[in-house]
Amino acid sequence: MYDYDLLVVGSANADLVIGVERRPAAGETVLGSDLAVHPGGKGANQAVAAARLGARTALLARVGDDGHGRLLLESQRAAGVDTAGVLVGGAPTGVALITVDPSGDNSIVVSPGANGRLTPADVRAAGDLFRASRVVSTQLEIPLETVLEVARNLAPGSRLVLNPSPPQPLPAEVLAACDPLIVNEHEAKVILGDTAGAGDRPEDWARLLLEKGPRSVVVTLGGEGALVASPFGVAR
Repeated sequence: MYDYDLLVVGSANADLVIGVERRPAAGETVLGSDLAVHPGGKGANQAVAAARLGARTALLARVGDDGHGRLLLESQRAAGVDTAGVLVGGAPTGVALITVDPSGDNSIVVSPGANGRLTPADVRAAGDLFRASRVVSTQLEIPLETVLEVARNLAPGSRLVLNPSPPQPLPAEVLAACDPLIVNEHEAKVILGDTAGAGDRPEDWARLLLEKGPRSVVVTLGGEGALVASPFGVAR
């Protein structure tokens, strides 16, 4: 039996959001709304969402010993996430600087901060969490070498869910552990690179991604839903 339905290994950021009438051009200054600060980061967001849906969830992440780090820890605990695996210190908490225009379009700059200090050694030290977790989820807002160590430390019978965002080419060892690999169109094309026959059909992307080693692939299609591919076939 597992103590956790899900262990999330990933980023935790403070989102600093300013509304603007229009985003500034190079060298231009514009006035915006009052600053809003929200807990965020792909890893932290996944953990909160899972816990709110009733999953027994733990988070392995790193935050700074600062106000933003305390905000993130409080938000995780309020959602019911086990934060025993959240490490504190080493760098300031990661921050996303976000400007949003009236149409909802945004521009984002991320300072990884403590997220970039989540190391393979931190993963190895969290062996008890991995052994207690049925599913492990991660993303690429932490170092790729740390994601590789996550793949190497899965407990027997557990599965790895990877959303490779922001996308970059992935080692074969990481791809082989994914069940599923979850990508959108942009992420699929980055991972496939110059693969012949990629075309414009999500079914082709999924087939070619499967050939790279994942046990299953999910391609998200925005308003059209998602496509799921495995050795048993493809379904929308």
